[in-house]
Amino acid sequence: MNLLIIYYNFPPVKVPGAIRLKNVYEQSLKYFQYTSVLTTSNRQFYQQDSSLTTNVKAIHDIPAYDLRRLLLSFRSNNTVQISTQSKKHFLYPIITRLIDSFPLNILIGDGGIVYIIKGYQKGNQLVKNQDITHLFSTFRPYSDHLIAYLLKRKYPHLYWIADFRDLHVDPANKNVIWPILQKKINRFFFHRANLITTVSAGLEKHLKYYGTSTHVLYNGISSTSTELKVEKSSPHFTITYTGSLFKDKRKPDRLLEGIQLLLKEGVDNVRINYAGKDSNSWDNYISRYKLDRHFVDYGFISLNEARQLQATTHINLLLTYSSSDLNGNLTGKLYEYFAARKPVIAIINGPQDKEIEMLFEKMNAGLVVYHLSEESAAQIVAFIKRYYEQWKAQGKVDYIIPDKALEQFRWTSLFENLMKCIKF
Repeated sequence: MNLLIIYYNFPPVKVPGAIRLKNVYEQSLKYFQYTSVLTTSNRQFYQQDSSLTTNVKAIHDIPAYDLRRLLLSFRSNNTVQISTQSKKHFLYPIITRLIDSFPLNILIGDGGIVYIIKGYQKGNQLVKNQDITHLFSTFRPYSDHLIAYLLKRKYPHLYWIADFRDLHVDPANKNVIWPILQKKINRFFFHRANLITTVSAGLEKHLKYYGTSTHVLYNGISSTSTELKVEKSSPHFTITYTGSLFKDKRKPDRLLEGIQLLLKEGVDNVRINYAGKDSNSWDNYISRYKLDRHFVDYGFISLNEARQLQATTHINLLLTYSSSDLNGNLTGKLYEYFAARKPVIAIINGPQDKEIEMLFEKMNAGLVVYHLSEESAAQIVAFIKRYYEQWKAQGKVDYIIPDKALEQFRWTSLFENLMKCIKF
């Protein structure tokens, strides 16, 4: 068996999807005789993370003249990444909805028509010369799936795994125009896939519409996640968040209200650690709640540095969201927190998310509360005080997630389960 992975932002690009694909690539080497990667030359214009370096023997960079590449003509910093400030422009949501919708997602979206054509041509060569038997493409961007679709159409014997880290038609974010039409177009393309994989049961429910077998391939725990330094003694009790606020859908208000309550009770040496790209938004939150003395911003750091923060903190913070149409937003960050084995506070902006609640209960991971609940701040205070007292008594917080419970979410186990679903 020989595998071809198709992914626009293949590692070491510093984006969340690259972490998933790094693990997919490394695990594939155990099952496939040969694994090739088809990606884009635009990778060089993204921020890189040495923590995501892979020893890929056969990687093929395809030129991509998409909208991001066009941005280079108007910039001096040689990057195709969109700044946080630009994303706050009132036109940004309108433009992104158009670009995410067919046919613009194919013509000028990430990858674009040139990448699709040249990627298909290169894929043809690889199928013939390397006797490719399996394809693994992942969204986003959409162009990766279209390359795989064209190859599958020409070579029906190929076993195509279409992976979705996010939904193309997302009911919670209203991210495309004419969603019913977009879903019908998706059904046309993805009914040819042999297997659709995604990150949670909540997303899987929506992908079943495409008429193909589905499988939940969680983001999982990589082997390097557990190779961390021992917790250092600290003069502060720390709560750490490493991630984005995602268009302000992830809200830390209830935590900050809880910290205010603790300060009124005389608990003064609590500190919030933040690492990520939303420093401006966090500064606004911290100023609003007058917690400047209790906040440390580490900025945009590497994956390994983020994992070290997670491992040496006392409580990790998970911010996510849900809607009546979508739940199960199980980000890759959650599994990094599991690997750190420290207590986790999850604050969900939206209605009840039973999938996250069941997962936390199964893993004994910590506390799940809701942004819309008036009781959340008090629940957070009680949870923090439990571990604060433990820290005061013994200088550290005990691990609460059993090591055995982590085994089912390690990439070795997840990929083994995936392979049981795949035709050889």
